[in-house]
Amino acid sequence: MAQEGKYSNRYGDEYTFTVAENGVDVLWEGEFRHCRLGWPNVYKEAYEAYRKDGGDMHIEEFKNAVHEYDPNDMSHLEDRNIIGGII
Repeated sequence: MAQEGKYSNRYGDEYTFTVAENGVDVLWEGEFRHCRLGWPNVYKEAYEAYRKDGGDMHIEEFKNAVHEYDPNDMSHLEDRNIIGGII
């Protein structure tokens, strides 16, 4: 029998998490209208990786730059390594 967990958010939406037969993947089911995900910014680790890759910004400049985006630029969706490309 598959392992399963349930979660209800503050809006009353219920989510079900079921571990797949391979024991690794998880199927997440539910209404995602009020679902938000987020992680804290770990600038130090990200900055260290950026510097190892050859980046030369100062950390304060880096902290601002990582939040810049162009709402009209969808080129990141063309990455074929992500689900065969989203667009």
